Amino acid sequence: LYEPLDTDYNAIRLPTLLSEDTEVIHCTLQNISLINPPEYVVQSYCWGDPPVTKHIKINGILVQVRSNLECALHHPRVKGYGHLWVDAVCINQQDKTERSQQLLWMGSIYRRAKQVVAWIGEEFDLAIDFINHLNDLEESKSALPTAHYTGKRPFLELLAGPYWRRVWIIQELALARQVKILRGRLE
Repeated sequence: LYEPLDTDYNAIRLPTLLSEDTEVIHCTLQNISLINPPEYVVQSYCWGDPPVTKHIKINGILVQVRSNLECALHHPRVKGYGHLWVDAVCINQQDKTERSQQLLWMGSIYRRAKQVVAWIGEEFDLAIDFINHLNDLEESKSALPTAHYTGKRPFLELLAGPYWRRVWIIQELALARQVKILRGRLE
């Protein structure tokens, strides 16, 4: 599944997402150099519950990934991102030496990406509804109905989610050229 990475050329693995019309996500992995990489997007997400897994196919091999990642991969795939760097897929998690080396290059991986796609999950309905309503208000210049959205609850619900409690989020979002936040099918 994983070909060795050439550390002399700052090599990373970059998946190409395939077959947009199937339930199981398919991708191929290729080793590329960070020195002159092709255009790619980075998937930022919360790993989620370890025992809850789903399957994706990497180079034709069925592989288990955490269900939150599998769910996150469905959104960018639909949006047409070809190359999508994802730590759990691109780094051989069983190889401690490789993991350590790739951690050293995380800053470069995020800085060189065209965009970081932050998957915050499928929760936070009230917060997302509130944000969408604010967007609608901006367009229509209507008044905000206070009966449904009161106080700080929608924003606290959003910020209390597991995605925002991750230590890596600071590096992932601060180094990004552009960030897109996704929840379910919403951007």
